[in-house]
Amino acid sequence: MVSAASIQRFKNYLAKYSYNPDMSTDTFLEEQSTPFPTTPTKRRKASKASTTDIPKRRSLRLATTPTRSGFTKPNSPTPRSGSKSTSPSSRQRTPAILPQEILVDPQPVADIIAFDLDVLFVGINPGIKSALSGHHFAGPTNHFWPCLYESGFTNRKLSFLEDTTLPTFYNLGLANLTQRATRQAADLSPSEQRAGVPALLTKIRHYRPRFICFIGKAIYELFADHKCDRLGLQLERIGWEDGGYTRVYAMPSTSGLVAAYQRPAKVAFFKELRKLVNGTKVKEAAEVGKVDLDSVYARIKVDILDVYEKSAQGDDRCNWNEKVDPGEIPAEDDSRVDKDVVAITKTEEGL
Repeated sequence: MVSAASIQRFKNYLAKYSYNPDMSTDTFLEEQSTPFPTTPTKRRKASKASTTDIPKRRSLRLATTPTRSGFTKPNSPTPRSGSKSTSPSSRQRTPAILPQEILVDPQPVADIIAFDLDVLFVGINPGIKSALSGHHFAGPTNHFWPCLYESGFTNRKLSFLEDTTLPTFYNLGLANLTQRATRQAADLSPSEQRAGVPALLTKIRHYRPRFICFIGKAIYELFADHKCDRLGLQLERIGWEDGGYTRVYAMPSTSGLVAAYQRPAKVAFFKELRKLVNGTKVKEAAEVGKVDLDSVYARIKVDILDVYEKSAQGDDRCNWNEKVDPGEIPAEDDSRVDKDVVAITKTEEGL
């Protein structure tokens, strides 16, 4: 119960704020500086238990940091020690999801093919980038288009958007063994991959390309049903109904993920294939009487000697035997042959 003395003191304190016309401003301010008398009280000390309930500033900062930096979401509890890390290095990449129209499309990337092509390049199946764009080898790290240009198959570096121009301007074609698009070729089952072989054989016998080039050792082994001893020109020949045939060539995959073969090594395979194509075309022209073989042999002497040298050194990059078939030797530019070279006759050893 409040005592009468306390009530009186409170009334005296309030009286100082009552209006008095005779009081000056200085007197009023002086009286305001007098504190109100109160009974002193002891301040309670915060217990240790209560302080632990207050979050630290570091925890509050982490709780409001965006999730892209690898921390927790706003208003979510701070991860306990020993829990799985949420840093970007520990998170697995989410697999790309193809649109429904791509998933149901039986052929998201159409074959680019025509009759009597020099080379029909065959890949295992379309990747995600190719399926979304509708064009072959659309991946930004794929080496196909740079290798095609650097080997001389094209006179300029083409974009994947220009793949449809290959048959018209360069007599080249593109196809896939399996049509379903996946992120990696490993996502296809072996049975699904083998199922595309009969259809590919039908295309080859119908369109009759000079060469079929399998881009990847694995795809060739699926097609041939045996192990590939070495890349390059293979022994198989795919016969046509009229008696002709298509030669088979295998090279490394042009995917940027293939670390065993860097881009210069892949270009070397493209160059070898181009030489084989040129040599085959020369032989075909000679058989129909359009080319004098004696003059052709003089033009290709440099390449013949190069083949003998590789054979003597046991170079496994050379796929020709000691006796060279003129049909397998490319005809190069005249600028590579010395003007004093005497024409090589048909009776010379190896021809």
